[in-house]
Amino acid sequence: MLKLFVQTSLVAALGTVVLGSSLAAQTESADAHIVDVVAITQIFADGLKVSAVAIQYDRNISDASLNAADFTVQTDVAGQKITRVYTSKNGLQTTRSGLNGPYVVLELSTDYVIPVPVRKVATPPPAARPPAPQAARPEPVKEPIVLNPEVVAQVGNISWNPAAHPATLKSSRHGGNGQSVSVNQVGEIAATDGLTLTATTAARDNFYVRNLIVDGFLKPDFASATQGNVKYNIHFPANYDPAKSYPMVVYLSDSDSPAGYTHAEYLIRGLGAVVWADKADESQRPAVVPPVVLVPTYSRPLINEAYEPTVATRPGGSGQTSTPYLAIVELVDAMMEKIPNIDRNRVYLTGQGDGARAALRMMEDRPDLYAAALLFSPDYDATRAARLAKARMWIVTSEGDAAAHASMESFTAALKASGARVGQSVWDGQASPAKFASTVRDQTKVGAHINYSLLRKGTVVPQGMPDDAQHNHVYTWRIGYAIEPLREWLLDQEK
Repeated sequence: MLKLFVQTSLVAALGTVVLGSSLAAQTESADAHIVDVVAITQIFADGLKVSAVAIQYDRNISDASLNAADFTVQTDVAGQKITRVYTSKNGLQTTRSGLNGPYVVLELSTDYVIPVPVRKVATPPPAARPPAPQAARPEPVKEPIVLNPEVVAQVGNISWNPAAHPATLKSSRHGGNGQSVSVNQVGEIAATDGLTLTATTAARDNFYVRNLIVDGFLKPDFASATQGNVKYNIHFPANYDPAKSYPMVVYLSDSDSPAGYTHAEYLIRGLGAVVWADKADESQRPAVVPPVVLVPTYSRPLINEAYEPTVATRPGGSGQTSTPYLAIVELVDAMMEKIPNIDRNRVYLTGQGDGARAALRMMEDRPDLYAAALLFSPDYDATRAARLAKARMWIVTSEGDAAAHASMESFTAALKASGARVGQSVWDGQASPAKFASTVRDQTKVGAHINYSLLRKGTVVPQGMPDDAQHNHVYTWRIGYAIEPLREWLLDQEK
C-alpha cells in the first residue's frame, strides 16, 4: 500500500540564540543548549504518525558525533524506536545531508498500524486541558502560502484567525490536539566549536507538532445565514496564480470522529483530504494543474439512513436547529463565488463512508455543478438511482463490508436499469501499485461513465486484524486513496 510521506516543515528561527556561559568550558550539560523540541509528522493511509523529532541546539552539532544510542524518545505510541539520527542545517531538511547544523533529527519507526476507530455517537469535544506552565516559546514560522494581497483579494479575501484556529498544532500536553513527544539526550555529542554536550538531566517535551500539508491549509469558519457556522479547511496550490484556472476537490469524510469536532480532525485521519494537496507531488508533475482542496468538518452524518439531510440542534443552548448538509451546500456555492478562477467544468466530490453517501446526495441535488465523484464504501437508495444515471462516478467497496456491498450491488443494478453504462471489476486489495495502475487503466478503456470496483474479501484487512465488516469498511478507503490512477481519473473528468 502506498504511503503518503509528508515532508514536514520546521521552524527556521526560534528567536535570539543565547550561547553557553563560556566557550572556554569544553564540556557542559546539554540542558542549557537545547532551544526547542518539535515533533514532525507524516500522514499515512491509517492516519497521522510522529515520524521524527527535531531537537534544536544553540550551536552547530557535528553529524559525525551522533549515534542513535545517544538519545531516547517517548511518544504517544508505545514501542516507537529511533531508526536514524543526523543533523540538519536549516530545520527544513529531513533527509541526511552530512552537513553539520543546529538541528538533530531523530527518525522514528512508523511500521505500526493505527487501529480502526470504533463507531460511536458523536459527542461534544472535551474541554481543553489547561496548558502546563512553562517558559514561553516562540511559535514556529508558518508554512509559506504564496498568496500575496492581490491574490487574496481576487480569491474573495478568505480570512481566518490563526489564534483561534492555529495551523500549527500544539501538543496534547500543552492544551492542543497534537501528539506529544519527550526526548532525553543520554550520551555525549560534539558541537562544531569544540564544546562537548553531556547528557541532559531532565527530559524535554515538544510544544508544537509540524506537518507541512496540514499547516498549509487555511482554517476559516463559514457563517450560513440560515444554518449556522461551518468549520472548513481550504488549501491553495503552491505558487497559486489568479490568472490560471484551477479544479476544485471537495472532500467529505466519514463522520466517526473519536477526537471531536476540530478543523484539523479530517485532515489527519488518513489520505482522503491531504492526498490532493501534496506539494512534493506538485513539484514532480509541473504540467498537471493541482486542485484547490475544500474540506468541511461536521460532527455527525450529513445524510441519515433514510437518505435525507440530518437536522441538528445548534450549540449554545438557543434551541435553534440547522441542517449541516445544507450549510455545506451553501459553503461550496460561496467558495465558487469567492474564488473566481475555479474551473466550473472541473469541480469534484470525493468521500468515504457516510461522507460518500452525502456526496451521492450532492451529485443528485446539483447535477449541474459536479463533474465527477470518487467514492469509497458508500450506501445509497437504489430507488434514487435514475437521478444519477448520467453522473460520472467511480465507486469502490469491499465484499467484506456487508452493508455497503449489498447497497452498491442494488444501486449499480438500478443504475444500469436506468440506462447507465457501468464498468465493473473485482480487485485484489493487496495488489502492488503497478498492478492497481494497470487494472484502473484497463477499466478506464471500457469508456463507462460510472465504474464500480469491488475489493475481494480476504484481501482487504491486514493479516492479524479482525476481518469483519467494520475493518473492511475502513480499509476500503485506506487502500483506495493511495491508488494514484484513481485520483488521476477523477481530475481527468470534465462536464
